[in-house]
Amino acid sequence: MTNAPATTAALSDYIVRAIADGYVFECSCGELYNTFALAKCCRKCRVYTKWETCTRVVNIETGETLYDMDAQYERWEQERIQREAAEQAARDEQARQAAAPFTMLDTCPALATILENK
Repeated sequence: MTNAPATTAALSDYIVRAIADGYVFECSCGELYNTFALAKCCRKCRVYTKWETCTRVVNIETGETLYDMDAQYERWEQERIQREAAEQAARDEQARQAAAPFTMLDTCPALATILENK
């Protein structure tokens, strides 16, 4: 049990043995795997999670979250909301400019200096 963490008293015997055997990657449904790739592609998660795929992989030895699809979806949703707000602001600006009265000075600014010199 050289791979087991120092604080084994707080962990169950099952977890301690799993860590000692090299099964340190836990997927979102709770299954333990010996590689990150296998944990990320867990077949049980297709049934147990709302996304029908593994949404989280945690290294139970260190407690580190290696993969978190829920956080990624939240970031994507925030980026989408920001992008849509920027697009709406651009459309509003275009509509404001389109509603403004049109003059010859808008197309030819030099016309103002010509008219002033007369």
